[in-house]
Amino acid sequence: VAGCGILTLAAGMAAGVGWIPAMAMCLVLGAISGFTFYLIGASCDLTGCTSFKDLWSATLGPSTSWVVDGTIALMCFSAAIIYSGILGDAFGALASLGGAKAPAAFLRRACIIVLTGLVLTPLTLLKDLSALSFTSALGCAAVLYTGIFVALRALDGTYRLGTDSALLASLPPHLTPSFARASLMRFDKRALVLVSNLGMAFIAHYNAPAFYESLEDHTPARWGRVCALSFAVLS
Repeated sequence: VAGCGILTLAAGMAAGVGWIPAMAMCLVLGAISGFTFYLIGASCDLTGCTSFKDLWSATLGPSTSWVVDGTIALMCFSAAIIYSGILGDAFGALASLGGAKAPAAFLRRACIIVLTGLVLTPLTLLKDLSALSFTSALGCAAVLYTGIFVALRALDGTYRLGTDSALLASLPPHLTPSFARASLMRFDKRALVLVSNLGMAFIAHYNAPAFYESLEDHTPARWGRVCALSFAVLS
């Protein structure tokens, strides 16, 4: 849950959603996502299933279980493409900063191919995700650090236009921040951008059966506390 999705929320705000509607959407969609996440784990406990396919077969019948398998595969394949692009952008830029002389487009493509082949593909083939617990915690800490860092920079005036900020002076014109659409209450169809961002930030439901199974001493009550705490912090 969250991951890079939480770092895209600024785009939803920049589309023109007011502060109050945006916060309300975060709370409502976070609550819905947390409750549905809990329901999946509770259903696994009731049926004894450990995968979405088995859960679908037990509740809706095995003849259509391919639907959920296909949907999850498509969702995860799309997410893998998105993350490949993000990694290519990040590591390509780092390679340029490190002194690589190749064109930026070449570095991005090369990073995507190498990281997808040597990192992402082996990870997608893992049957047990418990080995990733440390890197998962590290990733959460990195996202939290980034969020705090951005908040501090916003409060100290680093992003304020019309100042002598060295950061703003170093940005090309198309990356200069704009607050033209900032408001308190604006709410229109552009809010769908934020809804999409929140969907990416809150969704991990395809992993819920595996998460429930890997939770130590898992019971519906303990699972409910984990879901409530996790999604409350995220919201």
